[in-house]
Amino acid sequence: MGMRINGKRQEEIAYDDFISKVISTFNSENLMYGFNFGYVKRFDLNNEFVYLWQDAKGNVCYSFSLLEKEYFTTTATKLSNALSSHFQYNIEVVNNINDTFSRKKSAATSASRATQEAQRFTQNLNSTDNRNNLLAHTSQSHYEHRLHQDRVALSHNQYEYTNQTQYLHLSELQIIYKEQFSPYTKLSFYRQNALVYKNSYTPSEYMTNYVNTPNLENSFILSFLFAMAKNDFKKAMGIIVWLANSFNLLQKLPYALVLHSKDDIPMRLFYEEIIEPLFHKNYCEIINNDTLDKKALSQKLDEKVIYRFHNITTPTILEEDAKELVKRLIHKEEYRLNNKHITTLANILITSTSRYVPLIAKDVPCIVVDIASNLEKFCKEKKISTDYYAISPLIKNDLMNFAAILR
Repeated sequence: MGMRINGKRQEEIAYDDFISKVISTFNSENLMYGFNFGYVKRFDLNNEFVYLWQDAKGNVCYSFSLLEKEYFTTTATKLSNALSSHFQYNIEVVNNINDTFSRKKSAATSASRATQEAQRFTQNLNSTDNRNNLLAHTSQSHYEHRLHQDRVALSHNQYEYTNQTQYLHLSELQIIYKEQFSPYTKLSFYRQNALVYKNSYTPSEYMTNYVNTPNLENSFILSFLFAMAKNDFKKAMGIIVWLANSFNLLQKLPYALVLHSKDDIPMRLFYEEIIEPLFHKNYCEIINNDTLDKKALSQKLDEKVIYRFHNITTPTILEEDAKELVKRLIHKEEYRLNNKHITTLANILITSTSRYVPLIAKDVPCIVVDIASNLEKFCKEKKISTDYYAISPLIKNDLMNFAAILR
């Protein structure tokens, strides 16, 4: 049992200092804005959204969620049907606001004309001069009277339909020049040199949703990271600052984070249950000894936001010292590899269960944290099992809160 000061164990005092440091580092003045939809038409009906744009070929594109990479391409007519079916509401896609005005004016004119014609017919039937004709042609008169009533009903129904319909204007849809990987813009659609681009990076839900008042004192992830850093608040802060900068800026940092442990479970939990969900799993890549050839690297390194180099033991990569690859990835945003132009904007996490880590050296900027080899003490205090799948759901339940803390 650790020494107590004012009724608190040393570990509790250290954790309190850690929380205070987190509060002072990530306060409201440092609040970072989240990932937004940007320069795209967002149609809102009863708090449901659809995002619409046109591609360079003039096709109409739409998506019900920008958290999904896939979207639909269609024509204006089919789009009207698709949106009407989805929202269960009358929706029509027209060229511009003049078309909307024209449709409403036409419906109003038709309704007014039908009403006036019906009124004139009724007045003629009721006039003295037409009474004899009415008696002589009763069936014909009733038929014409019913016809005018039907026309009035039909035109008024059309008028109500036209005025209740929601209209989308093609003229309001941005024309997207092309897709481009630009996570650091933090916009799904962004402007560059007077053109609008669609971001090929898809944010995670933790980048777009918010917790207004994060709960630091009861954050499971903060306590997990503190235990992982062996109750050393400076090392724990080093991990969190790297994580926060990577998450908030979505751009390359000038250093790598290196984690070493005899046991892989704490590092797996950190990567699989914290990093992958926060950054979107599709843009996080694990690289090991089996994927260090040109072909594999040209695929794995391209358009990602996190690289995890795990248990790399080979001293040379691509006929150079292994450290040269890390240096290149830290300092370069573009790279020519295997006759392919790749975008290397990702931040680097190096994890190892071996003391031998050829990826780092004195001239490789990084912070190295020797983390806990087991979490028995932490789990005992939390009254949970040390099993990976016992800890995993507790991390997941705190992720939205933790994302808010990082901001």
